[in-house]
Amino acid sequence: MGDIAEIFGANLRFLRKKAKLTQKKFADKIGYSEKAISKWESGKAIPPLETIYLITQFFHISIDDMLNKNFNNEETVQ
Repeated sequence: MGDIAEIFGANLRFLRKKAKLTQKKFADKIGYSEKAISKWESGKAIPPLETIYLITQFFHISIDDMLNKNFNNEETVQ
């Protein structure tokens, strides 16, 4: 899928783990399947923009942060 999908996936995995959620629990909270979360985190797929927005609202971050390749550095997240 390319760099954006990989960056999104890495940031999603980082945020989900920081929130101490399994893929299944996170999937249930946003109304998707565990398989979808796995595809997103692996960079094999990226969700629609509406879902990206939903995810950023869930984690209280901006879409810019979600697509920032340096975001998952612990120093950038409070």
